[in-house]
Amino acid sequence: NPTNDVDLLAKRLRGLGFTIIKKKNLNRTSMINELRSFYGHIDSDTIAIIYFSGHGVHSTIDNKNYLIPIGGFESLLNEADLGNEAISDGKLLASTSGAKFSILLLDACRSNDFAKIKGDKGLGQPQSGLNNDYVISYATEVGKTAKDGYKNSPYAKALAELLTQPYSKIGRA
Repeated sequence: NPTNDVDLLAKRLRGLGFTIIKKKNLNRTSMINELRSFYGHIDSDTIAIIYFSGHGVHSTIDNKNYLIPIGGFESLLNEADLGNEAISDGKLLASTSGAKFSILLLDACRSNDFAKIKGDKGLGQPQSGLNNDYVISYATEVGKTAKDGYKNSPYAKALAELLTQPYSKIGRA
């Protein structure tokens, strides 16, 4: 589903006039390189949106959320490896630093199979030190896992539907 979800959201956002940088199935090194490149496109007039679809886990060691790149589970020996093998949601959000407004959409934690990792199932509360305004939207509530769906996740389908509405307001819950 994640590659279908990326295609769906990219199409909707492109239709709203956003410039799309679409990347799929990235390993950790590629994710970091793409985030650095993305940061290079940011200025004070930018509304930066990052959509991630895939696996995520909340670490009980450092209380951070981690997104698992392709091949990431194979490299994880224990929860302490998350910082070295996965990408924190804080790192994604930091790559939008300097933007007028940042939106992080996390369609993460798609299964309960975190046997190699003894962290919580699902992502926790967001951690950020950004000075600009931002919104983080999770596919599920804290400590829960997201539903997979068929072809697209329910979260991606709901976002895509919302993005077809003539006017949507983003605000704080």
